[in-house]
Amino acid sequence: MTGPSGTNLTRPPRFVEKMLSVVLPPGAVGRSMLGDLQEEYRNRGRSPATNLWYTLTALRLAGAYLMPGLIRLAGPLVYTVKTTVLGWTGDVRFALRSLKSQPTYLIASLLILGVGIGTASALFSVIYGAVLKPLPYPDAERLTRFGEASVEASAGSVWSISPANFLDLDEGVTSFENLAAYRYSRWALSGSDGPRRVLGMEVTADFFSVLGIGAETGRLFSASDDVDGAVPTVVLSNELWRTEWGGAASAIGGEIKLDGVTHVIIGVASRDFVFPATPELWRTHRWTAAERLERQSRSFEGIGRLKAGATQEVGLSDLKRVYGSLAELNPETNSNRTAGARGFSGWLVRSSDSTRLFLLGGAAALLLVIACANVMSLGLARNHSRNLELAVRTALGAGRARLARLLVAESLVVALASGAVGALVASSGTSLLVHRFGSSIPRSQHVSVDLVTIGFIVGLSLAIGVAVGITPILGPGARDLRKNLTQARGGMSREKTLLFRGLVVVEVALAVVLVSGSGLLVRSVWNLSKVDMGVDAGGVITFSLDLPRERYRDVGSFLRTYDAIQREIVSLPGVLFAGAQNRTFMQGGGNTSFEVPGQTSSFSGMVETRQITADLFEALGMRMLLGRRFSERDRFEGAPVIINEAFAVTFFADQSPVERTVRPGGSQQSFSIVGVVSDIRDFGPEDPARPTAYFAFGNGPWRSFPNLTFAVRTQGDPMSLIPTMRRRVQTIDADLPLANIKTMETIVTEQLGAARRSAFFLLNAFGLLALMMSAAGLFSVMSYGVAQRTHEVGVRMALGATAGGILTLVVKQGLALVALGSVVGTAVAIGLGQTLRGFLFGVSPSDPILLVVVPLVLFSVSLGACYLPARRAASIEPTQALKHE
Repeated sequence: MTGPSGTNLTRPPRFVEKMLSVVLPPGAVGRSMLGDLQEEYRNRGRSPATNLWYTLTALRLAGAYLMPGLIRLAGPLVYTVKTTVLGWTGDVRFALRSLKSQPTYLIASLLILGVGIGTASALFSVIYGAVLKPLPYPDAERLTRFGEASVEASAGSVWSISPANFLDLDEGVTSFENLAAYRYSRWALSGSDGPRRVLGMEVTADFFSVLGIGAETGRLFSASDDVDGAVPTVVLSNELWRTEWGGAASAIGGEIKLDGVTHVIIGVASRDFVFPATPELWRTHRWTAAERLERQSRSFEGIGRLKAGATQEVGLSDLKRVYGSLAELNPETNSNRTAGARGFSGWLVRSSDSTRLFLLGGAAALLLVIACANVMSLGLARNHSRNLELAVRTALGAGRARLARLLVAESLVVALASGAVGALVASSGTSLLVHRFGSSIPRSQHVSVDLVTIGFIVGLSLAIGVAVGITPILGPGARDLRKNLTQARGGMSREKTLLFRGLVVVEVALAVVLVSGSGLLVRSVWNLSKVDMGVDAGGVITFSLDLPRERYRDVGSFLRTYDAIQREIVSLPGVLFAGAQNRTFMQGGGNTSFEVPGQTSSFSGMVETRQITADLFEALGMRMLLGRRFSERDRFEGAPVIINEAFAVTFFADQSPVERTVRPGGSQQSFSIVGVVSDIRDFGPEDPARPTAYFAFGNGPWRSFPNLTFAVRTQGDPMSLIPTMRRRVQTIDADLPLANIKTMETIVTEQLGAARRSAFFLLNAFGLLALMMSAAGLFSVMSYGVAQRTHEVGVRMALGATAGGILTLVVKQGLALVALGSVVGTAVAIGLGQTLRGFLFGVSPSDPILLVVVPLVLFSVSLGACYLPARRAASIEPTQALKHE
């Protein structure tokens, strides 16, 4: 029966019919069964019910004929898998029994390999969390950190940006979806225990939307929060929310006081949110009329999200285009500036940070190789004592593959157990690194031993287990395993002896590399500690005071309050001098261009600027080189300025600068130089002192509301005065906390650089571990060698050799390996020393002193490792030695 178009209406579904043709038996039997089904289908008549019957029947036939065939085909595979699993299970059980009978080997391997795996894994977790882990932002490659830069600045330089320039960029760019501005601030957070200083950020309403961050609870800022007259709002960090409010949802809608001003909590940022300096809260910044015109003062940072398809190069070009028009419209403030931008990830993780972390990761990898070589040496010694067992297995038909599986099973058990130990070491080590060096680790709050690190530990353990287990049966000496029958009670084969000694040479060479690197950093830190920073740090305490602008609305109220605070502090017993400046000590910040009227200067850089109180120089121990210091009248009369020696040399060469005038960039006012003071290295011991201009507090070129950092010189322990100072300050303003309390000695120490100190600490630790492991490896090799040569030693002594001669022979053989490893390691250390150049100060990567000292240290340690086995050899009784075999 056919339809109008000729289609056969009684034919079963083609797909089911095709399936039956495949699963039914081939030949006449299958064709007969298929024909019977088709006839029954025609008799029933085509309908949905018939199609369902036909399909179900086809499935039953498929189950009856297809599954047995698949089982027959899979039978050999199932048998092979079953046999393999049972074989490996048996090998693992045998390995556990064998290792249980030799606990010394097991414990030594677990400790050595566990420390090696744990150290490498801890560094991996830091590198992954800081550098490799994807940023927790959607389309993070589209995020751009932008700002201003000088025309002469190197590519990638990004400064802060002035408010008016940011607003013009926000309106003029076309390649960005939106832009946001922010700046860090500190506020007094009122609480039941009194006020405390919190680090926060003032941001424009688009800040979180630019980053693509969501709220943990509540909401984030919107345009309505940024208008005049709106209720002040804040967003809490996840950590502050959990520590202060216990993570309660009821915190949303509550109120807090910042600098005495009430703010409403509208939301909590996501726990995945990451940003430099880890702010505790955010509040919206509302542009004032003065800020909308301000182009000279760069007080904000910029961040933007590129449109889909736009590259970082396109975004930078767009920013420069707009900035070019701003330079034409505002030449007095923008003529020497342009836009600067870089990818957000490149800004969060600087290339120097990545280099340092990968360098330390490489050092940890070298330590792991030493550990593997040590365990491999122990394994070779252990396997050699089992020559008879391996020979019997070979004689009974076991091939190299079967023996390899047996040895690999044992080494895998050891490696995986060591991996478990390593996981504990990695967890503790990662926590220690983050706790001690978190400030120098990018994105440190996201560094932890997570599933990726656990996977790394497992993979590393498996790789080490296979490598250590398969090595003894590789190479020419392992091809004829029946030689084990002749070596079962004799010495090692020549090939295994060479491998044994080669492992020691590798350990020594890598130890030289690590100890040389740590030695270079030790000398660098020593050289840095000898640099004169320009301050007398003994007995000086520092702290910050930030007066809330909402309650101190004019410069006069600022001046009166700071004067009152300074009088209270100076009146305390034990206080010699107290001074303050408007910047944190030894952190730079605050600079502008300068010119000398009537004089052309070749200096095109920026001059550091500070507003200071009269006694600051005495408090810091700085020396007046020329002229005078500020007096109280200088705050109200004239326009005085004091410059440092670097300023005088840069702008006036060998002429006296006193009574000369200078003019800050962007200012129409000239200032008369009244004195020259000694230099301070504000940017660290490696950076030469920069030209600096000091203005009398309250009488500088910018009559702003500065927050001051005090330096108080005391007799005795300066920290003991802090409680009294806090009480005296709060008698003037009860909501004013002391923040950033540090001794000047601590600040000077920090200037050595957290990055260098972390590298110094870790490389020294790696070098010490490398020395210990190398000594242990040499000791084990020499001890085993002495045990294997007992009969030979007995013969030598029976023929007249003295105990001293035997001792010298054994020690010389051990030190020969050390000498060879030292030569190889020194050559490698010189070649790799260039990678440390960025961390060195006052020392060459190929320092000749270290090239002599490091091998001597290693020889001293190795001499002890060789002496004990040599002494044991020298004490052997000839008669007992001759019976040894």
